[in-house]
Formats: sequence, structure tokens, C-alpha cells
Amino acid sequence: MPGCPRMSFGIVDVRDVADLHLRAMTHPAAKGERFLAIAGDFMSLLDIAKVLKSRMGAAAKRVPTRELSNWLVRLAALRDPSVKQILPSSARPKAPPTKKLAGCSARRRAPPKKPSSPPPKASFASAC
Repeated sequence: MPGCPRMSFGIVDVRDVADLHLRAMTHPAAKGERFLAIAGDFMSLLDIAKVLKSRMGAAAKRVPTRELSNWLVRLAALRDPSVKQILPSSARPKAPPTKKLAGCSARRRAPPKKPSSPPPKASFASAC
């Protein structure tokens, strides 16, 4: 499809996820615990496409920079089963959670050792 569906989600730098995995494997207090790598800011697919287009130049010439309306995505889903998979995500924009996640405690929310990369930088780093 030559466009981006209306979808937003959190972006986490892959290097931050790798750092989290290493610390979770090596820290004794992490045994048996579960951790989530989350980012505070959400980015839409259109925003990600614009970042890639601006930073990658000619290498990103096929990256779509138009946003598709929801009705067009639903219409395309009638013919293409792979498009049908994104329908629940494109129904309405998602916002960062405001409530405390069930089962999360303060000790599981240890701050990262270094500041995480901002979402535009993380999305570009993941593409390269």
C-alpha cells in the first residue's frame, strides 16, 4: 500500500533493549522478574516515515509519506489478509498509558543507566 495507516506506538531504541536484557540476565535481584521496555513518547507510522525520509535521503525513496484514511485501510483489508491484521490498531490512535500497570512495583521500575534515545533517533537507528 503506498501510504501509512493511522497507527501509533512506543519506540524503544534497540540498544536500550539490549542493555536491559544484559542487566536483567546479570543482576541477581532480577531473577524470576519480568521487565517491560517502554518509551514515554509515541510516534505514528507517518512520523517514522518522515524521519526515515529526511535522514536516509535517496535510500528511502520508496518510503510512503502519505497517511491513509481508516476507511481505505478497511477497504484494502477485504482483498488483502495481511492488511486485516492491522485493523484493530488503526481504529483509533493509542496514547501512552496513564494508569499504573497491574503487577508493576517500584523495584521493577529501575531507571536505565543512561538516558534512552528519543523516538526519532531510535526509529532511524533501528532502520539502519
